[in-house]
Amino acid sequence: MDSTLPNVPALPAQAVPTPLPYPPPRPQLPIEICEIIIDYVASTARTQRRKEHRQTLRCCLQVCHAWIPRSQFHLMAKVVFRSRDSVAYFSRLLQRSPDLRQRIKEAVIKVQDAADQSWVSCVPFLLPLQLNSLRLDRDVDLSLLHPTASRRFDLLKVKEIDLALVRYTRYSQIARFAVTGAVKATWFLQEDVLSNGGVIRGKRTALKNVVVSAHTPRELIALLRNFSIFSSNPLVIDFYIDLLPTAAAPSHLDPRSSLRKPPVFLRQYNMYSLIPENRRTWALKHLPGDHQAIWNCLLRVWQMHCCRNREEAALKKLSICDMTTRFTLSREFLGESSDVGPSTLILQVWEMLDGIPCYAGAVLGFLSQLGFQEVNLKLRSTRPWGAFKPDLVLFLDDALSLPNFSTLTRVTLQVSLKHPPSACKRNFAPLMLPRTYARGLMELVDDCKRSNCVIHRPPPSVSPLPAPSGPPTILDLW
Repeated sequence: MDSTLPNVPALPAQAVPTPLPYPPPRPQLPIEICEIIIDYVASTARTQRRKEHRQTLRCCLQVCHAWIPRSQFHLMAKVVFRSRDSVAYFSRLLQRSPDLRQRIKEAVIKVQDAADQSWVSCVPFLLPLQLNSLRLDRDVDLSLLHPTASRRFDLLKVKEIDLALVRYTRYSQIARFAVTGAVKATWFLQEDVLSNGGVIRGKRTALKNVVVSAHTPRELIALLRNFSIFSSNPLVIDFYIDLLPTAAAPSHLDPRSSLRKPPVFLRQYNMYSLIPENRRTWALKHLPGDHQAIWNCLLRVWQMHCCRNREEAALKKLSICDMTTRFTLSREFLGESSDVGPSTLILQVWEMLDGIPCYAGAVLGFLSQLGFQEVNLKLRSTRPWGAFKPDLVLFLDDALSLPNFSTLTRVTLQVSLKHPPSACKRNFAPLMLPRTYARGLMELVDDCKRSNCVIHRPPPSVSPLPAPSGPPTILDLW
């Protein structure tokens, strides 16, 4: 047998594809232009929608290695410590780039696992000595701090300190943060009332503004009974009481929010059943016991000497606020002398709920012993006039007519109500506060800005109406 292979025609040669030439590299933006874009994102993050823009900076961090230094430079302006891992990561980062420590302007300490807080004592050693703000958030237990960490916190120079629902066993654990050179301190009290919290001694501070928030009056009373403070600056203290425990925690800070529920003292106590027939007998003693204690404590704080300098030895301003009302006491100082100028009492009502006027009247009567020279009333409501009881508004007028208010030289009234009467706005004062108006303490509003005023802006077909000659009555208003 012939073992040779038969003649098989050759397979056609396959065409080998010729590789195409690579396209020329695209022109890249200079790194300087990229840094300008990153700087723009960072500048916007400081003014509006901060959280979203910080997330954009994190995305810039992952674009390429060339974008990392500039993105990291801006992200380091605010650091958040949440766990032991975040402290370890930040520590390694500072070992590689020690200069980043000085970029930190804001620091936040949050605890995710309340059972493990030993890492919190390491945080102050990672922070620079000067900060714009320091926030210790919910569940941080100051009683568990290592003594060395506490001394390190004392060395920090912080402009604004924020203690939000931190835990403590002694008030002194909170007071140590007031000597960090801060000019503003915000403190949201924990819900547990301390049975033996000690005394907040008047340490030397540079505070200009202190904001204290509480859930219930009991928390604030326990603090005010053991409260004293010294400052080298004119001091303003604001107290906020969250009288709406069912609402979110920050809601008490925005009294103009849409949440409109009666405060606790109105829901727990039927104010109308407590109102005596003779409204002039309504006084602080008719209020619940915890509210009586609050106002007695506030009176002590207002009269304390908070500054060791002879000038401006007393508080400059003190206010207490809830969702519906705000009482503000303020003083003026006469130049460089030690004399205290006129003092002013300001009452702001964001919602004229039933019972608010009589409650405010009782407080005004109690505070009249301080000898105010001026009282400002700012009343607002979203309800129509027909929903009010006219007699209740007169509680404010009766309080201003007490003998202790004989030092008054001026009373101003600002009213913003829904569907007000058609009478001219300049007549609100004699209608709502007739006795105070009769004393000549109130100023008439000559420039009426109401578009439907029939006296100052009559319709074209109607001749101008003369101003009322006789004193108005309360019935003319409703």
